Amino acid sequence: AGVNKGIKINNVVNKAIRINNIVKKDAKVDECMRVNEDVDK
Repeated sequence: AGVNKGIKINNVVNKAIRINNIVKKDAKVDECMRVNEDVDK
């Protein structure tokens, strides 16, 4: 059951990422986001 929950959450995350990519479309924005993620870590 725990694994299934993890998969369901993963699917939701993947959908969010897909929507995010559609909204962004701009590769340069994507690069900036990646840099920001690295800074946050």
